[in-house]
Amino acid sequence: QCLKRTKKMAKTKEVGRWAECIAAHFLNIKGFKILSRNFNTRFGEIDIVAQGDGVIAFVEVRFRGKGSYLLPEETITYKKQQRIKTAASIYMNSFDLTDANVRFDVICVSKDKWFMLPNVRHIVDAF
Repeated sequence: QCLKRTKKMAKTKEVGRWAECIAAHFLNIKGFKILSRNFNTRFGEIDIVAQGDGVIAFVEVRFRGKGSYLLPEETITYKKQQRIKTAASIYMNSFDLTDANVRFDVICVSKDKWFMLPNVRHIVDAF
């Protein structure tokens, strides 16, 4: 169902949800268990929290369509990174995971209208 993307998905939130669905599916294929999606705090949101390879991965999902001048990972500012880290700390304290090994990953999803499937890049330990 994630792979179906219609012309109606032009709205930013819908495209973001689609990209997050693709990223979650990608992580499942790689053997990760999705612990949470769209974990919200007053400091920010974590798109995906996944467990695998002996770590808890806090994953930021970025989508860029055709014609974008920046790479998806280049759009994550220092301020955004700090908000994600603060939200991750809240998540870890909330679920008693303070002793867990953690990392911050980025999954970049891009789509060209000429190709059926999206391109997915996983940047491990991105920041």
